[in-house]
Amino acid sequence: MLMDAVQEMCMQSHGGLLQIFPAIPASWQEAAFKDLRAEGAFKVSAKREGGATTEVNVAATRDSVLKLKDPFPGRKAKWNVTPERQGDRLLFKLKAGQVVRGTKN
Repeated sequence: MLMDAVQEMCMQSHGGLLQIFPAIPASWQEAAFKDLRAEGAFKVSAKREGGATTEVNVAATRDSVLKLKDPFPGRKAKWNVTPERQGDRLLFKLKAGQVVRGTKN
């Protein structure tokens, strides 16, 4: 149960929306996780440095649409796949095996 709680702090995927580090305490300035499974057949990895998300990688294990809450709010980010923006949400149409990589600029 403890690991489930930590995973929910690092990543949440409910109702088709993926959120990165949604419940990390401010005192956790550095954090990372690799290959957590998310709703919608995604494998997710992310890194947090200096209290902010710096890198996100999401791999599609089947053809899917990824709906991601912007992990870099208010900051410019570099994506290897151009997202469609809907407010604070980013949509990516992905093929099986495709990986979305985002980094803070």
